[in-house]
Amino acid sequence: MNVKRHLLVIICLVIFACSLAESSSRGVVIKLDNALRARQQLTVTFIGNLAAGGRQAFILRLPRQESLELRVPFAEAPFNGTQLNAQINDRLLAPYFAFGGDTRYDSVKGKPGMRPPLATIEGRWVIPARWLREGDNQLVLWTTGVKKDAALERLGPKPAIRIGGVTVGPLDGARLPEYANSIYYDFNVWAQGYPWGDEPNRLNYDLALLGVINGKGMPCIAPPLGGPESSLWGIKRACEDNALGWGMKHQEFYTIWEFCERPELWADFFDVDNNLETTGQIHGQTVFPHRLPKGTDYVLFNTAKYTASLEPAIRFLAPYTDFYNFKCEQAGPW
Repeated sequence: MNVKRHLLVIICLVIFACSLAESSSRGVVIKLDNALRARQQLTVTFIGNLAAGGRQAFILRLPRQESLELRVPFAEAPFNGTQLNAQINDRLLAPYFAFGGDTRYDSVKGKPGMRPPLATIEGRWVIPARWLREGDNQLVLWTTGVKKDAALERLGPKPAIRIGGVTVGPLDGARLPEYANSIYYDFNVWAQGYPWGDEPNRLNYDLALLGVINGKGMPCIAPPLGGPESSLWGIKRACEDNALGWGMKHQEFYTIWEFCERPELWADFFDVDNNLETTGQIHGQTVFPHRLPKGTDYVLFNTAKYTASLEPAIRFLAPYTDFYNFKCEQAGPW
């Protein structure tokens, strides 16, 4: 009897799933009548080739012309170039990238529970009503840019793309997308080509749309070093605004590029061969090449100058910052 009841439940679930998404020669059909009427999201897990990262066509069947929100979360994706693409009625939408966080493999190798950086990221699109029409609309989703990587292959598990479902619904802004990483560096997103300019809140607004702020992101706090205390007031007020106005729980004291640009704050330079025409191999993330004195063969940290340049800023900003990145990332330990 229990077996029959179990079988009946499975049959009912299959019938229900098929009523939401049906196969056709043109692709997977997603009927949105009930979802739009109830103002709810509809998630379809019968997604064909897209499940493994392949190209898949969908038909969005609309009862009326209306703006939609489209979400496609990666269950798993290698971050080294994976790109999620979307096209609606022959209009190409902006791509989403599977962006990992910390890429320093050596710090996690051999440690229990630590894996290569596999991004978990959600592609999220707004599809305006004027691009859609009553009846059938063709949506095509596919991934590109996946690259073989010797380090990821060696560390394992082998990189793979998995997409669990596609969610479509009315555009009401009720849910924020999610961003996470198996080695989560708790960092905000460095948006390539970001239009820095006269809008001081633009970055935080964009991060809010990505679901990064309110405790999930960590902005860089890059104080000017070597100046009077008054030069730190601007960054102090920014820290207060991030914490109180935007709800960011973590902020990172980040002086990497300040030190690269101003080596006089910490460095002693040595010309071993007394030849201004020869220069040693100094990493660009240690001192910017244009700031390197002519003829320098090697550079040493002057700890007294180094700590003197850092201490005022740390004391001033310590109430707001809980992560510290003093020197030049991978080049720092050198």
